[in-house]
Amino acid sequence: VSSGINAEYGVLTEAQQIFPIDYVIITLLVFYVAVCTVNGIRRIGIWFFWVKVFEVAPGRTMPQGLLILAGLFSCAMVALNQVVLVALPTYATYGSQHYRSEGPDGNVTVVPCDNHAPPGECQLTQFASIIARFTLHANFYGAIVTYLVSAFVVSYLIGLVVALFRRKRNILEKAMGAQQADEDDPLLNI
Repeated sequence: VSSGINAEYGVLTEAQQIFPIDYVIITLLVFYVAVCTVNGIRRIGIWFFWVKVFEVAPGRTMPQGLLILAGLFSCAMVALNQVVLVALPTYATYGSQHYRSEGPDGNVTVVPCDNHAPPGECQLTQFASIIARFTLHANFYGAIVTYLVSAFVVSYLIGLVVALFRRKRNILEKAMGAQQADEDDPLLNI
């Protein structure tokens, strides 16, 4: 994967030069997704189709709601594993490993591991090994996850564009809109 196409991969590859920086970036990414997941569930609550089952609020959430929240959070973290593997394939598969490559003129260079490395030179990370083993045994799952992650990225980008260009209504406009809706309701004007 070229760093020109995938900016995250380029940043993490360059961050490997100073030991803990790439780990700090990945940790911040995971922490950000975790906080956003919990905040999103707290804001919208827990729904089953169109029925709101639990409201999540500090000190007021029922134990069953907390259990469902923990399950949803676990599912979000599993999904994050797949997103990291699709978004940063080489980094997630080989980490910061390097191998020696001998050029045709006899010069030896140290090259980051990728899929073109000679067999036996690079070892899969535990993360990539587990995901690859699972995907090979359930290849239908792997294909579906790859397409769903792509659909997620596209929908995220569409939502980002809409959020950037949508005009926000202020509180007065919202109140006037609600009052106008009440005036237009024929049942209230009897």
